[in-house]
Amino acid sequence: MFWKPKNSKDDVCKSLFSLSDEYQNEKRAAFRVAPIVDYPIVVTFDGHEMEVIDISAAGISCKGACSSHPTEDFITIQVNDLIPETTIEVKVVESSQSGCRLSFKNLSKKTKDQIHMYVLRAQKAFLKEKNSETNLNIL
Repeated sequence: MFWKPKNSKDDVCKSLFSLSDEYQNEKRAAFRVAPIVDYPIVVTFDGHEMEVIDISAAGISCKGACSSHPTEDFITIQVNDLIPETTIEVKVVESSQSGCRLSFKNLSKKTKDQIHMYVLRAQKAFLKEKNSETNLNIL
């Protein structure tokens, strides 16, 4: 009488793993996070320290133009005790007066793991902060 078709496994998977409309046009290959206040990221590019906007396992965004730099170069990155001072090969993806986006090239497994750990820690800090704000709103 009231027969309802069952969802196929494909439909269930699509609904579980589909992106929200907010992220449909996202072109980046990795999730980016803003630097953690307690663990600031220090990036030196061509002898100049740059303020980091966000970081991911695939790249980093910094404030300030880097258009005068070649399309491929090296940066030095350091995060307190999480990532010791390391030189990383980068490619300039986009540059403007307000900032530049750099993608990492030829990362060692160790450095890649350190960056992944930093991003994970930042995500956990963000969720913890978000949850505490939600709990305060309930009270």
